[in-house]
Amino acid sequence: MKSDAWIIEVPCRAGGLLYPYSADRVVYSTPHPATARKVVTTIPGASIYRQADDGLDVTVPVAAWDKLVKLVRPIRRRELSEPRRSVLANGSRGRRPQSISRRKRTTPV
Repeated sequence: MKSDAWIIEVPCRAGGLLYPYSADRVVYSTPHPATARKVVTTIPGASIYRQADDGLDVTVPVAAWDKLVKLVRPIRRRELSEPRRSVLANGSRGRRPQSISRRKRTTPV
């Protein structure tokens, strides 16, 4: 299945989501007015796109992506390296989990 770049939503540590708006703009949607205010005041070309009871949407030029990322801190997706992936894939083969009653006790009862 091919991924479509227009439906990507990136969660942020500052709260909210980043998603594409057009070829040259990105939307930052947040429930926190203070964060939206900070984005609008510090990034040139940023403007409030939508204001509602549940939050604000701010459009930001793609050229200001580096500044936006520093402010809203998107959450990076963890990736496994190939050696670590093979260790995890082969690590549990041939093993059975021990039941609690069969475990050796390390402390006296």
